[in-house]
Amino acid sequence: MTAIFPLPFAFAFAVPIATPGLKMICRDSYDHGKSHFDAPLSSRYEEMDAVVIFDNVLVPWERVFMYGEPNLCNQAFAQTNAVVHMAHQVACGKLAKAEFMVGVMCAIA
Repeated sequence: MTAIFPLPFAFAFAVPIATPGLKMICRDSYDHGKSHFDAPLSSRYEEMDAVVIFDNVLVPWERVFMYGEPNLCNQAFAQTNAVVHMAHQVACGKLAKAEFMVGVMCAIA
């Protein structure tokens, strides 16, 4: 049986973290007390990653920026220069990780 969903699934919204039903599953963030061996990333100021779960969350219409406009949603990152800012953040993070890995490889060698 094929599920039929209302199309299109194009939307953007913002809700507070404390919204009822919103859950975040996070890995360990920075912990100064952990050993570098057991927690190589979280013991060295690594940023935390999370998965957000929406369990019956009410998103009020006044919190919705875009709905049902796939072309508008697809253009949002390019038109607002968000891609430039995200690329800068990713590049800085990856550079720090690459330097860490080079240090590990040098220590092994």
